[in-house]
Amino acid sequence: MITIRVGGQELSATNNGDGTWTLADNLLTALVEGVYDIVVVAEDLAGNISETTVTDALTVDVTAPQLTLNGAAELTLIAGVDSYTEQGASVLDNLDEFVTVDLGGDVVNASLPGVYTLTYNAVDDAGNAATELTRVVTVIADGGEGEGEGEGEGEGEGEGEGEGEGE
Repeated sequence: MITIRVGGQELSATNNGDGTWTLADNLLTALVEGVYDIVVVAEDLAGNISETTVTDALTVDVTAPQLTLNGAAELTLIAGVDSYTEQGASVLDNLDEFVTVDLGGDVVNASLPGVYTLTYNAVDDAGNAATELTRVVTVIADGGEGEGEGEGEGEGEGEGEGEGEGE
């Protein structure tokens, strides 16, 4: 006989006869998020009992990581004048200590006018995906100072009135 203990539940499992066991589907009731030890108790036909505990064997995680942009979500740069330094994003997860932020989208060329969209994503060990964040970097042409010539013509009429006193 095989007994499984997890999260305060005790369940009977099937001994497969080859050193493994199987727990039938839908026996384990829903567990709250967290990390659980699993205790396996085996009893043979002679009544001998063996107990094994596997620490941190089961993780229940249904919460997605939270992404936060470092810096502004929208930036405007002047081509050839300003430079772009990627500020990235930070991520926080309820169970995983280390979650990587993946940067995607466009590569910002601070010398070439255009609109560049960067994307930030993260997925925790349980496969929960964070809500994607974006940063839009607009590079505009340098208006600069310069010289120019121009011609123009115009016509106009004017009327006026005046008052005055005199002696």
